[in-house]
Amino acid sequence: DLSGLLRAGPAGVPGYSDLEFAGHSWDPTGTRLATGVRIDSDLELSQEIWISDLVSETDQLLVSGNGVGYPEWSPDGRRIAYYSHGQVVHDLATGRKKSLGSSAIGSWGGLTWSPTGAYAVVYHFDNMLPGYDAMYRCTADLGGRTILTVGLADPVAPFNYFIPVGWRN
Repeated sequence: DLSGLLRAGPAGVPGYSDLEFAGHSWDPTGTRLATGVRIDSDLELSQEIWISDLVSETDQLLVSGNGVGYPEWSPDGRRIAYYSHGQVVHDLATGRKKSLGSSAIGSWGGLTWSPTGAYAVVYHFDNMLPGYDAMYRCTADLGGRTILTVGLADPVAPFNYFIPVGWRN
């Protein structure tokens, strides 16, 4: 039941608000769901990520703030990556967060986990070019970045998008 997260009452979601689901992701056991919710109304402007535990039937606010959304649970269940003016990885056991922030010249796109959750691929957007300019592999806590592609943003063929399609051993 997501009615509490969506501020819904007996008549449903308030008609005066814009409601957007900003991504969702299940943990590896299928018992917890991370959901991005954005509500824009005359009374409230909220952008949040909630964790709903289906076993205990509880909801927990993970993070809120402008631009928050698109959670991605790691395959090992230890972390949740999400977007918040750049890419963030939140370690659920320690509460520690690591960020790849945005700047005037660049920003970080979505994150895709490796099958074990030990690594991730994240793509970079060059604000001076019309498209992504590189993909990076990094450790699960966003350290040890290694560039996988470089110089592929092409002013003649704009709007390049890098989306990883799989992992190779």
